[in-house]
Amino acid sequence: MLKKAFFYLILPAVLLSLSACFYVNVSRTDRFPAEAFTQAQQAIARIAAADPQRRGHVRKLHVMVYEGDDGELVRASFPIWLVKLGMKWDAKDEEARDHRDTLAKAADTAGVDWDDPDTLIRLGPGLIAQVDEVEDDTHVLVWLE
Repeated sequence: MLKKAFFYLILPAVLLSLSACFYVNVSRTDRFPAEAFTQAQQAIARIAAADPQRRGHVRKLHVMVYEGDDGELVRASFPIWLVKLGMKWDAKDEEARDHRDTLAKAADTAGVDWDDPDTLIRLGPGLIAQVDEVEDDTHVLVWLE
């Protein structure tokens, strides 16, 4: 009985914590964090240079968002298996679907089904969306690694 409890409860928790599942960082800044976005764009350029045909294996989804009104810079990184799991749970959430639709329109990513993680993965490593709303001082980068 104790072995089953260990296997079903403790072992997965330990493995999950050791796998560095995801990273989220929220920071405040007085002005647009140009250096952070430049570093992210350079990382995306390195990914594109290493795999120009975008045929490589996708391991992570990265998101960087700056909201000028709040002065918040949000950086997040998620393993692709966690993205898939989250999108399955999120598929019925109308508000989440509206956010994805807004991003898709703003990023001009016609033909990408933002509700299907496999469609995103098939795009391969590289830039998925870049949105720069100068009037709202909102900037978004989404890429796969």
